[in-house]
Amino acid sequence: MTGETVDLHAMINGKSTVDGVLHSAPILRFVDALLIDPDDLPQARTALRDILSDAAFVDTCATVASFNAVVKVADGTGIPLEDFKADKTARLRADLNIDQLREHGRF
Repeated sequence: MTGETVDLHAMINGKSTVDGVLHSAPILRFVDALLIDPDDLPQARTALRDILSDAAFVDTCATVASFNAVVKVADGTGIPLEDFKADKTARLRADLNIDQLREHGRF
């Protein structure tokens, strides 16, 4: 994706597609099903599975699982965001209202 940008607001604003990301609609549906709407998981998994190669499907699942696990481990153990990361990500976190998600129990 050299020279392209990804709309980071998509993950916060509930967009159903992301410009510049191949197969973004079924990927976002799959992630939402895994994390928010488990009743849709069988259908979302099938829709994604129908368009991705075996390797791409496994990579997608592993990526979602890894990010989910890392956040849960950090939250569960109370690991704070390091100062240097807080400073470097302050504008991004404010722009995406990420800090407010924690305050409202979204993660």
